[in-house]
Amino acid sequence: MFERIAGGRTTRPNDFGGNYITTGRHGRSMSPDPFDDADERLDAREIDGEPFGDIVAALDGLDDDESLCLVNSFEPVPLYDVLAERGYAHETANPTDDEWHVEITRA
Repeated sequence: MFERIAGGRTTRPNDFGGNYITTGRHGRSMSPDPFDDADERLDAREIDGEPFGDIVAALDGLDDDESLCLVNSFEPVPLYDVLAERGYAHETANPTDDEWHVEITRA
């Protein structure tokens, strides 16, 4: 089941309590940066070692109405449960084979 959401994105539910973004804004093909409107960005590929502490610190620094775009080389499925437990929602996009973007907002 696909659903059009704000900004013209088309989504489909994933098995982890969030959505996969299937098209970009205005129904166009997804751009290389599907969440270019995120307030903050963290590229986990640039972090030496385990990125969890950096992710939590970035989330703690957000205001209630701000979002974080997490960029990774794989889908961070284990993170989704942690986000839900901490009161966050997420949407996930896979613009290239080796790049995942997760937009994280307060639920």
